[in-house]
Amino acid sequence: MLPSKKKPRLSKEEIALKKSIAAKVPLIVILLYYNTKRKKTLKYLKKKEKGQRMCIEDMTQLPKSAFNDIFCRE
Repeated sequence: MLPSKKKPRLSKEEIALKKSIAAKVPLIVILLYYNTKRKKTLKYLKKKEKGQRMCIEDMTQLPKSAFNDIFCRE
């Protein structure tokens, strides 16, 4: 029979440290999401300024229908 592997008990400081790290994780995820969204927006605006991106209103009928086929499916 194999001896059972029990986890060693954690001290109060270690428990508090684990809880504080666990509490920070959702905040970090929110900040990362915000930063990536902001970077994508800035990238889009730079490309739009250079003329590499077009508004839907400025598109001719052919690209507009292709855009609707891709993004506006029901």
